[in-house]
Amino acid sequence: MRVTLIHNPTAGAGKASAESLVRLLQGAGHKVRYQSAKADDWDEALAAPADLIAAAGGDGTVSRVARRMVGRSIPVAPLPLGTANNIARTLGVADVSLEEIVRGWR
Repeated sequence: MRVTLIHNPTAGAGKASAESLVRLLQGAGHKVRYQSAKADDWDEALAAPADLIAAAGGDGTVSRVARRMVGRSIPVAPLPLGTANNIARTLGVADVSLEEIVRGWR
């Protein structure tokens, strides 16, 4: 699956590095396009062909990504790395390991 990964590298005091996230997704068999959410043009990565958009960060990152994907038929999957993770908690994935979340994408 082609996954665009939008990652906030400072979420949750840097809980997960870009390299570890890309390695996790690639290890699960996905083709990954990485983009830091801290870059000024991060949302341009959402225009690239993808089967799934992964938002790795806290509520701010997940909500910014989700708002830009409204009306598109590409699913958005949160990878909860923030402090509160209210969105992930509401979806029932806040206490699920990143590995388990990624395995569930198939």
